[in-house]
Amino acid sequence: MNSPSRFRAGLTNRLPVFVFLLFVLQPVMDVLSFWTGELGLSNTPTLILRFGVLGVTLLLGFLVSQRKRAYWLAAAAGALLYLGHLFAVFQFGAQNLFADFTNYIRVLQLPLTVLCLITFLKTNDRCYEAMARGVLASLLIILAVQLLAVLTGTEPHTYMDGKGYLGWFNNTNSQSAILSMLCPAALVYLYQKKGFRSPLFWITAVGGFAAMFLLGTRLCFLGLVACGFGIGISMILIRPRDWKKALVFAAMAVVCLALMPVSPMVRHQGIYESVQAGRQESINEMLEDEMPEPLDEANLSEEELASRKAEWIQVLTPVYELYAPDFVELFGPEKTIEMFDYS
Repeated sequence: MNSPSRFRAGLTNRLPVFVFLLFVLQPVMDVLSFWTGELGLSNTPTLILRFGVLGVTLLLGFLVSQRKRAYWLAAAAGALLYLGHLFAVFQFGAQNLFADFTNYIRVLQLPLTVLCLITFLKTNDRCYEAMARGVLASLLIILAVQLLAVLTGTEPHTYMDGKGYLGWFNNTNSQSAILSMLCPAALVYLYQKKGFRSPLFWITAVGGFAAMFLLGTRLCFLGLVACGFGIGISMILIRPRDWKKALVFAAMAVVCLALMPVSPMVRHQGIYESVQAGRQESINEMLEDEMPEPLDEANLSEEELASRKAEWIQVLTPVYELYAPDFVELFGPEKTIEMFDYS
């Protein structure tokens, strides 16, 4: 065996370890990003770490793949999409191109990682087991982090009104999606490997359901119902004699539904609706005596339409500066109001 072949064989044999570490690193990097922001430090180190992990994953996938054409096509597609994205960005006059580029890389991270995982799974069958263990380990790390955040009094909460328990993570929507995917996958793996009586299985089941329930998002709540009923129905279809065990999963979902009125999700929704009503009342007061004539594009000349739009921009700018400050800062009031069709 020549040197390149031995090198590739060595990488192939180590793929399961890398796949396991790839999954474990995800929540660890999320926690590092959270504390970097909390301590007022630069996010550059964590950004470099994330891009470094992605770069190593891509390089390893490319080196062990027997179909490198897929990687060249992915690179070409990514470059082409970014050129189109840049064209769109310049139409609205975005200024921070570096931040925009890093966000674009984050978008590409998912399809590129999936491409690499497909390569790893095809190259070494042991990567399936490594991936399942990585999913379980990631979930347990997240549950431990959420518990530590509560016990240490450093819980940031899901919502600004103090409802929901997010843990040391920055993005509520992302964390909801992560938990909704990890929990059922980890439970199925543990059920297959450890059985229904395993303490680790029940720690994961109770902890996972509690974490999703207490996070307080609608996605997580739907994930709870899908997880409980979905696993239960799947068990009955695959092995009908396990119907009693399947009922336990369904019962867990039913308990969550029964507790919905006191859930952080419902409590936050009530506060949110009250706040929104107050906002709308405030906006109505702000605009009560200032509303310009409607924008009737069909019956206005170009000059009259431009004048009417200028009036709308003048009136709506304070509203958008108050309730959409990020958009106004990034695009300016005129572009922002235009994007929202002067509403």
